Amino acid sequence: MGKKQLTTLIIVLAVVALAAYAIKASRNKDLRASTEGIGEKLLPDFPINSVAEVSIMGGEESLRLAREEGDVWVVAERDQYPANFAKLRDVLREIWELKIVQVQEVGPSQYGRLQLLAPGGEEQDPEKVGTAVRFKNAEGTEVASLILGKEYIQKSDTPSPFGGDGGIPAGRWVKSSANDKVVLVSETLESLSVKPPDWLNTEFFAVSNIKTIERISADKSEDWKLEKKKEDVDEWTLLLLRPDERLDPAKISSHKNALSSPRFDDVVAGSKKLEGEAARFIIETFEGFRYDVAVSEELEERKYHLTVSVDGKFPKKRKAEEGESEEDKKKKDEEFETERKRLVEKLKKEKALAGRVYVVPNWTVSPLLTKRSEIVQQPGSAAGEAGATKTGQSGAPAAKATAVTEPVGIDLSGDKPKIMPPEKSKPAPKPE
Repeated sequence: MGKKQLTTLIIVLAVVALAAYAIKASRNKDLRASTEGIGEKLLPDFPINSVAEVSIMGGEESLRLAREEGDVWVVAERDQYPANFAKLRDVLREIWELKIVQVQEVGPSQYGRLQLLAPGGEEQDPEKVGTAVRFKNAEGTEVASLILGKEYIQKSDTPSPFGGDGGIPAGRWVKSSANDKVVLVSETLESLSVKPPDWLNTEFFAVSNIKTIERISADKSEDWKLEKKKEDVDEWTLLLLRPDERLDPAKISSHKNALSSPRFDDVVAGSKKLEGEAARFIIETFEGFRYDVAVSEELEERKYHLTVSVDGKFPKKRKAEEGESEEDKKKKDEEFETERKRLVEKLKKEKALAGRVYVVPNWTVSPLLTKRSEIVQQPGSAAGEAGATKTGQSGAPAAKATAVTEPVGIDLSGDKPKIMPPEKSKPAPKPE
């Protein structure tokens, strides 16, 4: 190899080395930029205590949560129905604590790959559009906003027993308006749902210690009224029992716990009156509550519409027992007042439920939907004959018939014959 060729080779190698060094330096620079901020809060200045409005938008759905007077949070899409404050509080704290796990250097053209395109734009592909979350203060000024993108799935070497590759959600891609960075956070933020029912305060009324239940409908022949005479005795009576009927205790076993823990799935917006009422139920309790519950005909997916109004009357003073000591009187008076305050507070909360139409699942109202013909036995049937011999009209054991063992006399001396009771035999005299 000549001197000239060797010199040329050395120059080429030097150029290649310089190019490799430049590329490596550039990559290291990008790596340093991508690791900057890891472990730090995504929103270090998030004013958690000043947030007065949260709006969530995803695809064609939107949701607005607002804080009204008295620090009461409501769901705007459900006619200002009270929101689940405990859930909202946890979500705000989760946003405040969000930390960066990874910073991804991507341009706007790549946002769709991570599902970070803002909703409401020209692009409507659900695989590319994310969920926009905005936070405002009481003055209506936006204090923070995020776009929630695709979940980050962590691969697992162990196959899932339910199929698939065994990957589990381990975070979410997020873009913040504060610095326009695309970052990965360790939270999936599933609680930030755009569906209004997920944010409703689901505390409902609860009926206990039932005294009477009455069914009122357009078909009077199928109505009924059940009554319990004593609070501590589990015995029910069907009022106005007809001669050809026998109450079937097995058919009313669930009535005593009717609406003891009801739940609702949603609130009907823009409606305060029940449409298509099937039956109304008046329930009175031994505690003094009176519930007026109206139920609609069955809807799709085995659901019903329901309205409820509540009233109550409670004694203001306890009737002292005879022979009470001063110590016992003081203790019982305090217990009575504590219980009375609980009942008054319960009545206040349940009264606020009136004027709304609720969507309830089938199991909430199914114990009440039985008709009169479904809770009585007919004497002609085998079950009816068994019920007639084992139970009386109220479902309680029937009294045994007394057999007549002595002849009965008839007195014909008067104008009208009289049935004379049998003469009692005289006891034999005792020996002296």
